Amino acid sequence: MNEEELLKKLREAFSEESRERLASLSSSLLSLEKGVGGEEKARNLEVAFREAHSLKGAARSVNLSEIETICQAVEGVFAAMKRDEINMSGDLFDLLHHSVRMIEDFLAAPEAARPERMGEIASLVSQLQGVQTGREVKVPERKAGGEPGPIEEKTPLKPPPSESVRVSIAKLDSLFFKTEELVTLKLSSDQQLTDLKTIARSIEDWNKRWAEMERHRKALQGMATQGDALDNLDRFLDWNRDFIRTLGAGLRTLTKGSSQKDRTLGLMVDDLLNDMKRVAMLPFSTLLDIFPRMVREISREQGKDVDLRVKGGEVEIDRRILEEMRDPVTHILRNCVDHGLESPEEREKLGKPGTGTIELTVSQVAGGKVEVLISDDGPGIDLAQVKRKAQGLGIMTEQELEALDERDALSLVLRSGVSTSPIITDISGRGLGLAIVQEKVEKLGGLLSLDTA
Repeated sequence: MNEEELLKKLREAFSEESRERLASLSSSLLSLEKGVGGEEKARNLEVAFREAHSLKGAARSVNLSEIETICQAVEGVFAAMKRDEINMSGDLFDLLHHSVRMIEDFLAAPEAARPERMGEIASLVSQLQGVQTGREVKVPERKAGGEPGPIEEKTPLKPPPSESVRVSIAKLDSLFFKTEELVTLKLSSDQQLTDLKTIARSIEDWNKRWAEMERHRKALQGMATQGDALDNLDRFLDWNRDFIRTLGAGLRTLTKGSSQKDRTLGLMVDDLLNDMKRVAMLPFSTLLDIFPRMVREISREQGKDVDLRVKGGEVEIDRRILEEMRDPVTHILRNCVDHGLESPEEREKLGKPGTGTIELTVSQVAGGKVEVLISDDGPGIDLAQVKRKAQGLGIMTEQELEALDERDALSLVLRSGVSTSPIITDISGRGLGLAIVQEKVEKLGGLLSLDTA
């Protein structure tokens, strides 16, 4: 392997490592932004500091000086934060999240296009270094609420394909142990096969003896007495009786042993299959980790304050299903932020906290199934508006709509074109989203249900 090939493999490994470290860094930033204090604040700061430091070293080892430079500047900011030399403002967190985004975009870009980003990187590093010296953080102004503006699709919803997957050592150890047990069982089965072959040879010997006795049998035909022939036949019949009994006992023993080993082998194969399935399973947190930052970015651009609360990240699910669920969950969350929650001003008029809440809960239910529950504390779905929209699209007549109960009326939002949003933005309002979500969920063998306050 030449140096170029080695560097390519090292950068592939770095890309995988960087995704995990950047996800951890983003998670720590989001926790810090919520205003946690005491030990939790110190812990999150330490995690963020260590992740930036480790990523800097890893970037240096694969000759990615651009990322190394960004990480060094970010690390310096975290060091100043640990010394309480910098105030944790919203603008500062915007800048730090932008730094994470810059690294992700740089890694996702083709190598030929990376030099074009050098100017952006230099500007970002200059800002980060300026923050450490007390310079004011300069970030785009946050919108003050009101009508939401266009949303630029920034969050990479699907990571680049990888030929490798990380598996925990505990899962691999379990697989190796079960494989060794199967090898032992295979040797035992080989010995059993040898015993069966021995019995088969014995039966062949019996066939030869029987063929010899055929001559004596023919000699006795038509003769009443022939002492030697009758004696030989007598002895053969005695031998044959003992032989068949011995053969039967051996076959019963082998059958019993084979039955036991078959049950044991069946259980081991089932266990190995279950462990292999577990290797292909990932915790829901691998999907959930992208959402807090996505919700933060959309809410900031919409002039809203949103707190996303995630529970059940430890629940494991097949990796292929997890990847297919990414888009439906993403769409629902974006809808929640865009027109499920009110602006801070509207919430205050209604006597609600200025910060809206979205809850995403994952739980294991009966039958090995998983339930994903997404809710928000917005005003809910306006069923009267849904009916008006459905009537305007010619889906149902006014009389048919009046006859619907609440659940049937609610299901109308799953029809293509039906939306409760009065405006269309880049992320919602066209009435296609939930119809597509339902299609994808049902394709996975799932069920989509709706409820409103």
